[in-house]
Amino acid sequence: MQWDDNYKIAVDFIDDQHKEWFDKVADFNAAIDQKQVSSEIAHTLKFLVDYSQKHLADEEAYMREIGYPHLDQQIRHHKIFMQHVVGVLTDLKNGKDILPAKLHNFMATWIRQHIMEHDRQIGQFVEKQKAKRNTEEEHPPEHPVVALQKKLKDLSALVKADLITVDDFAAKKKELLSQLVSGDTGLDDNALLVANEKLAMLQKRGLLETDDLTSVRMQLAKRLDLNNVLSRYETPKQKMGALKGLLDDSLITTEQFEKSKTDILRNI
Repeated sequence: MQWDDNYKIAVDFIDDQHKEWFDKVADFNAAIDQKQVSSEIAHTLKFLVDYSQKHLADEEAYMREIGYPHLDQQIRHHKIFMQHVVGVLTDLKNGKDILPAKLHNFMATWIRQHIMEHDRQIGQFVEKQKAKRNTEEEHPPEHPVVALQKKLKDLSALVKADLITVDDFAAKKKELLSQLVSGDTGLDDNALLVANEKLAMLQKRGLLETDDLTSVRMQLAKRLDLNNVLSRYETPKQKMGALKGLLDDSLITTEQFEKSKTDILRNI
C-alpha cells in the first residue's frame, strides 16, 4: 500500500494525515512480512489503531466545522471500520489465532476505497464553497431595498402606460413591502439602517407614500438591536448622534431614547 497524489482530496491537513495513515498500514504489513510474533504484531497494530482513531476524529471535527452535509454517513463508515480493527486487536491481545495478513488486506482496501469514494467528496464540497464565496465577493447580493426600488419603478411604468390600475400598484406595493420587513430578507442591524435611508429616498422620489415609510419603519424597528448599534460608536457624542438619528427616523421610541441616553451619561 503506497501513497500517491491520486489520493489527494485538496484539503491539506487531511492529505497529510492520509499519507501518515498509509505509512502506519505499511509498518503493520512489514511486521507481518518479518513474521514477528503475535505480541509484536499486536503492538504495531495498536499504533495503527490509535492513529486511525485520531485521524477519523479530526476528520469528523473538520466536517462539522465546515457544515459538510454527509457527515452522518461518514461517521457510520468510520464506526464500522474502527469496530472491526479494534475487535481484531482485542483478539490478538487475547492470544486468539487470527490471520494478520487478512486484516491488512481489509484495512488497505477499505482506506483506499473510502478516500476515493467518500473523502474526495469532502474536497469537492470545500472547493464548491470557495467558489461560492468568490462569486459572492465578485457579485455581492443586491440590497433588498434596491431590488424593491426596481420593482416599484417597473410597476410605476405600467401604471403610466395604463397597463395596470393604481389599485393594482398599491396592492403589489403592499405585498413587496411585507416581504421586505419579513424575517426572510437576512438584514442585519447595519443593513436595516441602510434600508431605512434607502426607503427615505424612495419616499422622496414618490415611489412610497409617507404612510408606507412610517409603517415599514415601525416593522424594521422591531428587528433592530439598539445596544448592538450603539456599541459600534466609540465616543458619547457619536453614540448620542446615532441615538438622535434613530429617534428622528422613528426607529426607536422616546422611552428607548431616554433610557439609552441615561446609560451613555452614566458611563462618562
